[in-house]
Amino acid sequence: MKIKSILAVALLVISFACDDDNDNVIPEKTSLLTLTVDASYLDDDSDDWIMVHGEDGALLASESFQPDQQLEIVTDKPVPGKIMVTHLKYVSSNGGGKWYFANSHSNIDKGKHMVLKGSSPPPALTGKINVSVSNVNFFDYFWLTSRVGAVVSGGWSSATDILELQSYTYTGVSKYIVTVSDGFSLRYRVLDNVHADDSYSFSFYDMDRFNQRVDFTFPQSSDVMLRVTGSEPDATLTPNAYTLMTRYPLNTQTTIEAGYLNILTNYRTVLNIGYPGYAYEFKNIGSIPDGNIAWPQKSDFNITENSFTNFSATTSKSYVWRLSTWGYSDAPSKTSVTWNVSTSSGHQFIKELPSEITSIHPALSLENMKHSSTTFYTQSPTYESLVNNKFESGPELAGVQLGIKIITD
Repeated sequence: MKIKSILAVALLVISFACDDDNDNVIPEKTSLLTLTVDASYLDDDSDDWIMVHGEDGALLASESFQPDQQLEIVTDKPVPGKIMVTHLKYVSSNGGGKWYFANSHSNIDKGKHMVLKGSSPPPALTGKINVSVSNVNFFDYFWLTSRVGAVVSGGWSSATDILELQSYTYTGVSKYIVTVSDGFSLRYRVLDNVHADDSYSFSFYDMDRFNQRVDFTFPQSSDVMLRVTGSEPDATLTPNAYTLMTRYPLNTQTTIEAGYLNILTNYRTVLNIGYPGYAYEFKNIGSIPDGNIAWPQKSDFNITENSFTNFSATTSKSYVWRLSTWGYSDAPSKTSVTWNVSTSSGHQFIKELPSEITSIHPALSLENMKHSSTTFYTQSPTYESLVNNKFESGPELAGVQLGIKIITD
């Protein structure tokens, strides 16, 4: 009996020791994402978070961040598959307005590195440039641009046929390009060695025709937007984007013409065409497009569930990736929310938000999300390459992106 008692006591001691060991076990951490926030990232008095969700929509981790910071986002929860990464930004105004902007990317491998950078500040303002173009019998559009961009004001008089344009001059920026269309002819003129407060006058007929012109054809629409920008070959110039044209034709049409110059490179062409319930989106980065586009058919793409927490879609044609947008506005609380979700295929889930965010931002609610559109990109660089480029904060990838946007809002 005495031996049995000693064994019983020994087993009891071992049992308590095991319980103590279990209490001291530290759950294994899984590295989800490393984040580098460059010093150039401007917070604009905003609050920023990175949130990570699992494939089932459950929240795995979240962290707030600021410029000039590096952090690792980890979790002690099980992570059997890929993850969804969301950058949430909150901006407020002195008038009490609250704006939330979120961008989510699903089907992300664990352990990725994400970099956030800000854009380079523009050169210092030095003055203005004034341009007067005569013999403009009518104008379809006009533009006055430098590599800093196109901040332009202008006016046209049908009595004098004179178009007056004005823009800003900047330190280290001496080249400007004037583009004008009278509805029949696309023309341009390069102004070199521009100084602050210079003025120029010339006739529309003295302007040159574009070196290359491309006609885009599409089903009849009265909702068309075309934008063409290009860069100087010198890649060290920052910023470096001349806006050659931004066109919003007023009439219903089936074609639109774009113009390109041999002195510029790395073109960015964007063409958006709207119809009831859907729209086409075409973007060509790098090269000059040939204008031959096989537009997708709306009947091949269907949204079967448009809720934010359980979205799904079916298609009879393949696509590379899709971009869905939700949001809502609440006038009493002055709240506006826009949330974009990118994914390569399948379902996408976000079931919950971090309590540390909702406790101080109660106006941010998943239940209030209303689906507005989903764009299916039938032609594009691979989703993985787009995500890698986005996470590395790189320049836009060269190539064509062609999508059809299904609009529900």
